[in-house]
Amino acid sequence: MVDSPYTLNLYAPILQGSAKYEDITKIAIDWRRSIRLQGGYWLGSFQVFGPSQNDYAANLSYLQTWFYQHRMAHVVETSGSGVTWEGFINEMDLDDTPENPYLSVECAGYVFTAQDPFVTAGDSTMANASAWINSIVTTDLAEFLSVGLIRTNTLQVKQEANINQRCWDEIIKVLKLGDASGNPWRFYVGPDRKVYYEQVDTTPRYYARGGIKRRWSRLAMWNSVGGQYTDTAGEQHEIAISTNPQSIANYGTRQERLSADYVDSDGANAYRDTYLNENAWPWARAVGSRQDIKLYNVIGAKMGIGSQAVNQWQIIPSVVRDLAYPVGGQQYLAYLDDVRDFVVDEVEASADGISLRTTLFDDADLIEAQDEYQAELARKAEEEKRRK
Repeated sequence: MVDSPYTLNLYAPILQGSAKYEDITKIAIDWRRSIRLQGGYWLGSFQVFGPSQNDYAANLSYLQTWFYQHRMAHVVETSGSGVTWEGFINEMDLDDTPENPYLSVECAGYVFTAQDPFVTAGDSTMANASAWINSIVTTDLAEFLSVGLIRTNTLQVKQEANINQRCWDEIIKVLKLGDASGNPWRFYVGPDRKVYYEQVDTTPRYYARGGIKRRWSRLAMWNSVGGQYTDTAGEQHEIAISTNPQSIANYGTRQERLSADYVDSDGANAYRDTYLNENAWPWARAVGSRQDIKLYNVIGAKMGIGSQAVNQWQIIPSVVRDLAYPVGGQQYLAYLDDVRDFVVDEVEASADGISLRTTLFDDADLIEAQDEYQAELARKAEEEKRRK
């Protein structure tokens, strides 16, 4: 039997001491999980049929113990030398048919707890965006999360939320603003439930040699951006239009109007500039990838076709350069350094391989359907074999 490339362990819920229950690598069938650029460890899922091949009564008892005792249990995936995903059991469905009991388990990363409370932090003063993020984490999210590293973003925001604003919604609002230079930022939860807030790094972390699914569409371009914002006093103002003149000269004008609430003029302008930087060019955007795609690090990219691919369980959302794309170079005022580059917004890993997704999630779902159909057939065949 081939050793698993990862280990999956189950622990008591964090608020109940997190003592280790068991290694569930072999019994967690069809384990798959995702990591997002915004949020970090995201969703996971698996099925449990029980430890016995033929003793259905023993399996049912085992699954009932899971169902009633493992609510919000802590789940940790490790691969290589460290933690590669962690979260908690968020939902379970038990089918207690005596002849074939099974349990479907859904896990969630701890960033999901940021949507539980409403914002109570804040003193209505203006402060760095990073200070406001830090205040929300330490005041309202400390039950599950703590600060790992929050880098300084000097964009000024008001440390106050709208009425009944949930913490995650407020964090997303700040993330949309980027910084005063129009750079996008990210917020994510890493190992040990530590929170990180930093500028998105545009340096390629991985290299691909094909297998990327791209789409060129003028409809995905916005090179003239303005809009309207509501300030912290409830007054409405216009966001002055900003443009990318070279993109307009090449492709014509595509206008977009943004809407922002509870920000000042600097925050509204930062939101506009960040949006324009990311969307001013109709480049061939990556939509997703084949599930059998391999990624390589900098050394691997230079070594040639025989080099070792990066362990798929260790891949995180970041910038990828597609070496199979025939042209390179940077476009005027473009957000990324090279037209071959794209930002991976979500990585999903499973026994079938990895799936790289961009913000075009719906399109990625559609183009992956055929690949996943074949994988689903294989999974159903394996499940049927276990039931016989």
